[in-house]
Amino acid sequence: YRGKGPYDFHPGINTDFDIRSLPSGHTAEAFSICSVIATSYDQLWVKLLSYAVGTGVAYDRVRTGKHYLSDVIAGAALGTLVSLSAIALLRLRRRTSPARRRSEGAPPAG
Repeated sequence: YRGKGPYDFHPGINTDFDIRSLPSGHTAEAFSICSVIATSYDQLWVKLLSYAVGTGVAYDRVRTGKHYLSDVIAGAALGTLVSLSAIALLRLRRRTSPARRRSEGAPPAG
């Protein structure tokens, strides 16, 4: 933000390309990775630790003044939504793949 405070807001078209804060890309990336890890393991402590790391990234972005709280909330939601959607689509694809159907319908070998 280079010296601009939280009350420096001018609605309209943004031509200052140094200010690109919504959503927080760092937070979106962190929560995307956290969601994949949390979905991949059954242990509660892994899920909690994973999201704690993502929350730490979000907190640091706000603490250092790189983003507003709304930026990191949007980034966390976007990262989580994208990764969970990708996981769901991959699982659906795996369940409905032609190779899987052939192997289930084939007679036992031997």
